Amino acid sequence: MHVGTSHLFQNPDDSHLSDEEVYLNELNLAIGSEKLGFDSVWGVEHNFFDYSMCPDPLQYLAHVAGACKTIQIGTMVVVLPWNKPIRLISSIAQLDNMAEGRLILGVGRGLGQAEFEGHQVSMSDSRQAFAEAAEMIIQGLETGELAYDGEIYQQPKVAIRPRPHRSFQDSIYGSAVSPESCKLMARLGISP
Repeated sequence: MHVGTSHLFQNPDDSHLSDEEVYLNELNLAIGSEKLGFDSVWGVEHNFFDYSMCPDPLQYLAHVAGACKTIQIGTMVVVLPWNKPIRLISSIAQLDNMAEGRLILGVGRGLGQAEFEGHQVSMSDSRQAFAEAAEMIIQGLETGELAYDGEIYQQPKVAIRPRPHRSFQDSIYGSAVSPESCKLMARLGISP
């Protein structure tokens, strides 16, 4: 059995703590998870609101990976339409190299209209943006290079550096809440 812990960095209604205090408390809990015997630590991506203040789960997990030596780290999820795919691929490869292969990658399309508006990204294009970005990430992580010509994203051929040092085939999953998203995950070879 695999048992993980997730940290949401919540500060509803600016409780009785500052955001900094919330962060320090959550980081201490996450780093302590290894000593307590947890198998993994997970981070979410949410922006602009107090219900979850983790705009960059990869950055948060880099901190955890540096402080811990064996625990796996995972994203639940990186919201692909809110991020530039080539930047994500590079950050994912960098983090997994630094964490010595401990990253479990979760990707998703995003649900919050207010978060799409805050990122100035059209929610109506999110399914296509997700599909193209997921294809790009899978390709880049498998081959160590990327070239893509889609409806939303165009990317001239570039090398991914640092190179991904392993396949993510068994370490990538997707968040899906609709039948259409489940079909898309299956087409991409991502476990929902």
